[in-house]
Amino acid sequence: MRITFNDLPYEIRIEIFKQLATVYDATAFRCIDTANYFSIITDRLYNKHFLRVSDHVYRFFKAVFGPATSKFLIHMSGILHSVPAGQHWRQQLESRRLLRLQWIEGNTLAHRRTCLEMLAKAIVAEEPPRSRFDDWNWHSANTMLNWTARIIETGLHPPEQPISRFADRIFACTRSSTSKCRYPEIRKLFRLLQDRAFSRQGAFSGTGAYAGARYILAVALYHRSNGVLGRLRPSHDDVFVNIQSWNTSTLGRAIMECVSFMDELEDFHTYVTRRNSIAS
Repeated sequence: MRITFNDLPYEIRIEIFKQLATVYDATAFRCIDTANYFSIITDRLYNKHFLRVSDHVYRFFKAVFGPATSKFLIHMSGILHSVPAGQHWRQQLESRRLLRLQWIEGNTLAHRRTCLEMLAKAIVAEEPPRSRFDDWNWHSANTMLNWTARIIETGLHPPEQPISRFADRIFACTRSSTSKCRYPEIRKLFRLLQDRAFSRQGAFSGTGAYAGARYILAVALYHRSNGVLGRLRPSHDDVFVNIQSWNTSTLGRAIMECVSFMDELEDFHTYVTRRNSIAS
């Protein structure tokens, strides 16, 4: 006898609902049919286990406003790509000030709606063309992308020629090393960064939002890596990791924050595009 979803007892549907992982899954499950929406997954039951999508999105992107959200919104707005020469940094500071008024200092429902509308608009926009003022940032982003790929490719090894000023703190990424790979947990972390942020697969990876987020996250990580990652020699491709600095820095946590940001951005992008398609 074939059993369909409609045949499931209400108790089973509720247990399935409780096991869902995200607010997006919970919202989609509740909307499967009218019985789920009006009779089984009531507002009281939903609110007991999950935030509303808008609440979840607002809380997450507000929490990472400084390191990621503000930079993403400014980049995707394209506002810095049309300012006159000499006013680039002034415009950037002013844009951050205005965004902060909405996201951080504003606590009303109107402020929250404005923030969510702002994010929803940015997430379906095309990435702006490269600005003539952004050469250094593009260089920083590409450097971070290359360092990540290098760490994954070779792993960390003691340098063939010890660097006296760093003693035993330095571990290099070099193809020619015959020594055993050290600190595999660092290599694993960068592989996660590569897979989930820098080389993400799927439909989302072809969007302007992904390209913009990838760029701003790579730039942010490059600046956070100062003193932790670097070139082994000025003209050398091999990257080094200063283990002592790594252990006292927040770079590992920053990498995980970048992964979470990209995960949340994709989930919200899927939600917004589906909502827009239904509305049209």
